[in-house]
Amino acid sequence: MSRLQESEVIPSERRKAFIQQVFWNIREILVVNTRLRDALSKRQKSYAVVDRIGDIFLEHVPHFGPFVAYGAHQLYGKYEFEREKGQNPTFAAFVEVRFLALGCVSVDFASKATERLPESRKLELNAFLTKPTTRLARYPLLLETVLKHTPDDSSDKTMIPKVIAKIKEFLASVNKESGKTENRFNLMQLDSQLLFKPGEEVDLRLKEPGRELIYKAGLQKRDGEVLAFLFDHAILFTKSMHKKHHHESLRVYRRVSVSFTD
Repeated sequence: MSRLQESEVIPSERRKAFIQQVFWNIREILVVNTRLRDALSKRQKSYAVVDRIGDIFLEHVPHFGPFVAYGAHQLYGKYEFEREKGQNPTFAAFVEVRFLALGCVSVDFASKATERLPESRKLELNAFLTKPTTRLARYPLLLETVLKHTPDDSSDKTMIPKVIAKIKEFLASVNKESGKTENRFNLMQLDSQLLFKPGEEVDLRLKEPGRELIYKAGLQKRDGEVLAFLFDHAILFTKSMHKKHHHESLRVYRRVSVSFTD
């Protein structure tokens, strides 16, 4: 984030918006993770043998809400990331392994410097953007392993299952909110792809809150495939047009009388 903010990799007029969309609330997650890390480190330094961690997790896990917000928005972040990489060669170079640590566009200089900087671990930027959601999913697996080796008389025997249950609630929320985001995102994309014949434009209200794409299917005809979209309020038939600048257009196949229902 700092490299992108301080460099000209992203044009200044859209730099702030890009960073916000791609990294979203990552700073809030860093705060949550740092507090948990510090609490665990303090416990580790205070005892020769750590006999419990459940109390620490019970204190910090209820504050894992930022993970849900990040996971729900991640689809938009990935879209902005890939779109920028496709249209901005400087950014495409920046996210390559050899440019990650420095954010510079000199191949020789960056390659030599990266050899001395292990931070990138041969991963490009997009790999780091998925870390918050994958980290949340790993906690139950790690804690279940700890639980298997926990003595029956330890307080962790009762506390760790509570922690695991709470984290799984957050994971369920991530999946639920991600599903809603994917639906909104797909409808937004579809709305931007539609092409109507002059005089036949219809506002399908695809961006309205609560709108839902229920089913999508391809129908074969003699003159090619027709894409059918079933929404919660209407049915749409389209034909795919040639892609231009990586953007596919969908021509509305036929104008019919439509009666919207709410």
